[in-house]
Order: sequence, then structure tokens, then C-alpha cells
Amino acid sequence: MGLQGLDLEPVEHAGMQATQEAELNLLRQLDRLLVERAEGEGSDRTVDEPLAELLAHIEAHFAEEERLMAIHPFPPTEAHSAEHRHAIAALRRVIGTWQRERDLTARVHALSNEHIAWMRRHVATMDYVTARFLVMVQQTGRG
Repeated sequence: MGLQGLDLEPVEHAGMQATQEAELNLLRQLDRLLVERAEGEGSDRTVDEPLAELLAHIEAHFAEEERLMAIHPFPPTEAHSAEHRHAIAALRRVIGTWQRERDLTARVHALSNEHIAWMRRHVATMDYVTARFLVMVQQTGRG
């Protein structure tokens, strides 16, 4: 079990490193707790709080991005927001399954691995383009 050697460093670009690092720290904490739980330490409830914290962090992060995209007419807002909705729905499904079944098989670890891979792609593409657009808007005073 574990995060299987995935790259846990933030993708660098304008203004996202702190948010990414906070999210990665939550994923690292969750992974550590799941490994401990699989080894018979702790309790299932020790996993609940970091899962809820991860969801709250991601929802707040996405809400802020969407607020900025709404203020400045960003052309691919709907595509960007659709990716956010998909990621949140996937996380909610995993949390629901965990809460119902308390199954330590690869389910929650898969979430961590999938979310990290998704986040790196999203940040390198959607967030990069969005950040560049917002910087341009601020520099030109348009939008």
C-alpha cells in the first residue's frame, strides 16, 4: 500500500504552489493513516477526518478558482469547472464507499493515486492556462 512513488512535488506556475502543497500534505497524511490502519494501528475513524478535510480543501480551492473565472470572462470556464465537478464527485464516491464499507483495500489508496495524477494534469493544463489568463487580465486591466 502507499502512494506508490508518485511525484508529490507541486507543479510550478503562477500562484498555485501553496495550494498544491497543502493538498499534497493532506494526501500524505491520509496515506500514512491508511498504511497504519492496514497494519492494525489506529481506528477507521482516524481516516474520516483527513478525508473530510481533503474534500473541504478541494471544494474551497475550486470555489476560489471559479470565483476568479466568473469575475474575469475566461472563455473555457465551463470546461475547467466540469473538471472540478468530476474530481469532487469522484472524491465524494470514495468517501461514501469508505464510510459504508470501511474497506482498506486499494479503494482509498486508488483515490490518492488517481487524485494526485489528475491534479498534476489539471494544474499543468487548465490551471496553467487560467493563471496565465488572469495575470494577463491584471496586467492589461481588461476583464
